[in-house]
Amino acid sequence: NAFPYSEWDLSQTQFATEEECALGTKKLSTKDFVIYPNPVQDKLNFKSVFPIEKLEIYTLQGKRLMQQNHPQNNVSLAKLSAGIYFVKVYTQGNSLTQKVIKN
Repeated sequence: NAFPYSEWDLSQTQFATEEECALGTKKLSTKDFVIYPNPVQDKLNFKSVFPIEKLEIYTLQGKRLMQQNHPQNNVSLAKLSAGIYFVKVYTQGNSLTQKVIKN
């Protein structure tokens, strides 16, 4: 036979396909989540169109320094040294990461 799998019997085989798609959900963007002031001294404020489930602060090396579940509208960065950090927020199955400078 020229076709190497021609002797396979696929008559009793079931195939399933799976595709990941989001229906009716909006991807989180920088228009939906705003942090200020940036650069920040001590208190980082934020506004979000969607309720924030979790907020995390990371170093440039990816080490998580802080996590808050269901934060209100600000987070204290007073204990952090001056430098560049990443703020990652999670909301309604989406996440967004923004860079913040701490003076």
